[in-house]
Amino acid sequence: MGRISTLIVIVLSAALLWSCSKSGKAPSHEAACKHIIPIICDSAPTPAEKTQCKTEFTEKLAEFTADCAQEIKSKNISPSCIMKAKTMADLEGCEAQAKTKGKKGSGGSAKAKTAEAIDNLDKLYKGAVIYFTSPRVNREGGLIPCQFPDGGAAGGLTPAPGPDGKHPCCGIADADGDGRCDSNPNVWADHAWPVLSFQMTDQHYYAYAVESSGTLGDAKITISAYGDLDCDGVWSTFQKIGFADEGSSRVECSVKGSSAFYVDEELE
Repeated sequence: MGRISTLIVIVLSAALLWSCSKSGKAPSHEAACKHIIPIICDSAPTPAEKTQCKTEFTEKLAEFTADCAQEIKSKNISPSCIMKAKTMADLEGCEAQAKTKGKKGSGGSAKAKTAEAIDNLDKLYKGAVIYFTSPRVNREGGLIPCQFPDGGAAGGLTPAPGPDGKHPCCGIADADGDGRCDSNPNVWADHAWPVLSFQMTDQHYYAYAVESSGTLGDAKITISAYGDLDCDGVWSTFQKIGFADEGSSRVECSVKGSSAFYVDEELE
């Protein structure tokens, strides 16, 4: 019975490849995953291990297909490329192609996406300057020492990453699996975001954070945008850093003329 089931898996994979090539329709991620199975097992060193491999895949076909499909989506690997693969080297080539496409092949697209981070950091910085330089009083009517907005614990990365540590736009905050964070006004309802009048109303590629410290002339703010455009686990970092003018007092608060800008792994 095990042999028959194994043969069914292999025949179905071949049939799916043939039908996709004939119909012109793009193969599904699940079909691509089933096509991978015989390739993996054929790479086993001995006939016995090949047979054992196919048996194990057959027993856990649904579980493997679901996990595999999710991984292909997260890495943006083309199912069509996988369906053409015949060896492990071919499969590795598909993954390499996806990484190249994400970083270089669509470099213009990746570069264009960074405009989101740069534009939003500029908006957030301008909002932080207004907040810092605007007089505020406490309940007793006394002037509050000028300070930048509170970003919350650990900068309050928004949206927050999942327990697996993946970038939120590649996991927990991306319900439709398109590599973008879904629009969710609830996540922008606390910490610095309301006082900065900031929230992402559309799908977006970056998660944002605000970290501030000090008051008066010692005040400092770091506004960050973190991305993972190809969802490979390597994050890009964009930061705008602002400093209070040393002469700031309770009567007059001002910031230094220009902010510092830092970028790391720009197209990630």
